[in-house]
Amino acid sequence: MNRKIKALDLLHGLPALLFFIDFWPVFLLNPQEKLKLIEAEISNPVLFAQYRQSRFFSFNFYNSFRTILLIIYWIASISLVWKYQSIMKKTFTDFGKSWFIWVKIFLGFELLLFLPYLIFFRTVEPLLAFELLHGFTAVFVLGTGFSLLFFPTILYGLNVDKHIEQKIKEKTNTKDILTQQKIKEIEAKLKAVLDQEKNFLNRGYSIHNLSLDTGVPGYLLTLFINHHLDCSFSDFINQKRIDEACLLIDSGNYNHLSINGLAELAGFNNRNSFTQAFQKFKNIPPSAYIKSSKEKTGQ
Repeated sequence: MNRKIKALDLLHGLPALLFFIDFWPVFLLNPQEKLKLIEAEISNPVLFAQYRQSRFFSFNFYNSFRTILLIIYWIASISLVWKYQSIMKKTFTDFGKSWFIWVKIFLGFELLLFLPYLIFFRTVEPLLAFELLHGFTAVFVLGTGFSLLFFPTILYGLNVDKHIEQKIKEKTNTKDILTQQKIKEIEAKLKAVLDQEKNFLNRGYSIHNLSLDTGVPGYLLTLFINHHLDCSFSDFINQKRIDEACLLIDSGNYNHLSINGLAELAGFNNRNSFTQAFQKFKNIPPSAYIKSSKEKTGQ
């Protein structure tokens, strides 16, 4: 997003500025005075959370003010989500959709930050209200944190290369990016990494790994594989793995291995994915290829 900061955006900093000015004398206290102030109220959590050192407002003002701010920002967030929901569904990439779904979950849990306050503030004892409010806050933190486990693209990082590639496609012709010189450079780097080092035999090898090994940005590799080679990254890597598996079989040095063992050596996670890829690229199952290879070599 290229939107520049506007003067109106500075309004978001006013609550923090107000708090800073109001409690400036407290900030200037020496460590001993601050310790005495804390010890005087720490035994009573309700008292401790009322901000009694405010110069301009009555005690408990900031609790109510904080709740009002939360409600305003929550309503504004809901409005934005509702407004851009249809646009986001059409234009967002996969990670964008995951992010959008998680935002809805986050806003649902965020209700716990202010709704209990509105319910319990006047109806229960202050200490119980304090415990309930902070208990619901803990549920909010745990709930939003745990929900991230179901959205690994958010938890472990967004697929920026894929996003950049999509933006490039929207603005630029692929031929303008993949010039003949660039294609030759990528081919040379891929040959060094894949044909010589054979890093594709590592299980879980990803476009990110290939980018790190070759020094070629991920989005360029994706464009090269998808448009120049006319295949997907998984097919590109799996074909390399199947070719390597055939070399292993034809060498006769691995006849003692089962199909599971060959699959592991070739970089596949399991026998099924190995068998499916073998059938796809060689048009026969690995067992038939092994049998044919043995017949040719007389083993």
